[in-house]
Amino acid sequence: MKFTVIYFSKDGHTKEMADVIVKGASKVSGIEAKAFSIDDLDKEFVDESEVVIFGSPVYHAGICWQMKKWFNEDSKPFDLEGKLGGAFTTAGYLQGGLNTACLELTQLMLVKGMMVYTSGSALGEPYLHIGATSLNESTEKDKAMFSVLGERMANKAKSIF
Repeated sequence: MKFTVIYFSKDGHTKEMADVIVKGASKVSGIEAKAFSIDDLDKEFVDESEVVIFGSPVYHAGICWQMKKWFNEDSKPFDLEGKLGGAFTTAGYLQGGLNTACLELTQLMLVKGMMVYTSGSALGEPYLHIGATSLNESTEKDKAMFSVLGERMANKAKSIF
């Protein structure tokens, strides 16, 4: 089963978290997980994936313009309908809009016909209410949450598909 993480990263923090999600998903047997920058996507792999997670740095309490442009224009040839989707964000400031940006990604996934999942608080800590979030200053501490997001998304995909 294929599992994709699509992200934009300017300074490397979002890419680092995408890689942690891939490692978490890869703990689940039968999962082939890969992370791709929106600038270097493997369309065939994405189209064949049952899971697609999107990640963005946060600017002005929202996702970056590059991710918004990808959803608005560049995503058209991709087959996202019916896939299990998830969101994650990174930011430099606690009040920077981490959760609102995750909600923005969720809204865009729903428009594309995706099913959205995080496990919320149903599986206990770490709670992933809207998605995984990380501040630049707490990267090492936050990695466990991102790994769990990958693992939980992979397990949910196996139970659905």
